[in-house]
Amino acid sequence: MRYISIDEDAVITIQSGPVVGKVAVSNDKTLAYGATINGANTVYVYKKSQAWVPSRLSDISSGTDIGNRIIECLTSGGPDGQLRAAEMSYPKTKFQDLMDDLFGETGKKIIRKSNEILFEHNDFSGGPFAYIAYSAFEDCFYVTTDKNKILKVWVKEDGTHAYEQINQNNTGTTDGFLADEAKFQYLRGLTIDEDGNIFVCQGDNSHVIRKIAYDENMEKRYVTTVLGTSTVHGTDDGSPDIALFNGPQDISYDGNGGYWIAMRYEPALRKYSIE
Repeated sequence: MRYISIDEDAVITIQSGPVVGKVAVSNDKTLAYGATINGANTVYVYKKSQAWVPSRLSDISSGTDIGNRIIECLTSGGPDGQLRAAEMSYPKTKFQDLMDDLFGETGKKIIRKSNEILFEHNDFSGGPFAYIAYSAFEDCFYVTTDKNKILKVWVKEDGTHAYEQINQNNTGTTDGFLADEAKFQYLRGLTIDEDGNIFVCQGDNSHVIRKIAYDENMEKRYVTTVLGTSTVHGTDDGSPDIALFNGPQDISYDGNGGYWIAMRYEPALRKYSIE
C-alpha cells in the first residue's frame, strides 16, 4: 500500500504484505479502508491521526489474543514459561484442526499464524476477493465478498465500527427488491455515485454490472442489471442492451456521469456513460 502526497511531494509505503484492492477514502479524507483481494477476506483501516498505520477492522474479523499471551509466556523468563505456553496453544491447535476439517471441502484453511480467525483459500480462480467503496450519500462504506455478501460498514458515535449484511444469501442474477428477491453471484468491485446508487461488478462466469438503488421514499432498494448478459461474454461496445463484458473486475465513478470498468479476462478498460 503506497500513500502519495502532493503537498509533501513524497511517496510513502504504509503497508507491505497483503494485496489490497481499490482503497475507499472518507469524505473528510481522515479515514481510508482497504479490502484484501487474495488471501483472507480482511478489511484494513488507515487513520490520518495515526499516521495511516494499518489496523484490522475488528468487527468483521473475530479476534483472539491467545497468540500474544503465548508469546508473553515464552519471553517471561520464568522456569515454567514453555510449559504454560504449550498448555495454552493446545486448545488453539485443536480448534484450528477442527476448522480445517469443517471447511475442508471448500478449499479453505485457517491461517494458523494469525491471532484472528481468518481463512486462506487454495483456489485463486474461485477467489477470496473482497472490495470496498465509500458512500458520501450515506457517509458509510460498502464491502462485497466472494461469498455473494454485500456489507454496509459505518462508524458509530463511540468510534467503533458496526456492519450489517444488506442482501440475502441467494446465488444467481435475478433482479428485484434487494431485501428478499435479488440474487447475486461472483461479486467483485463496486462504486457509489452522488445519489447513493451502488454499481457492482459480477465477474468470472457472470459478465454483468448490477445497480442497487433506493426507491423514491428511501425505504427499499431495488436491483437491476444495467449492463451485460450473464450467460454471454464478449467485448462488444454499444448501448446498454447490446454491450458485452468478459469478467468485469472493478468499477469506478468519475463524478461526471462516467463509470470506468476494468476487465479481468481482457486487456481493456471500458466506460459506461450516462448522458
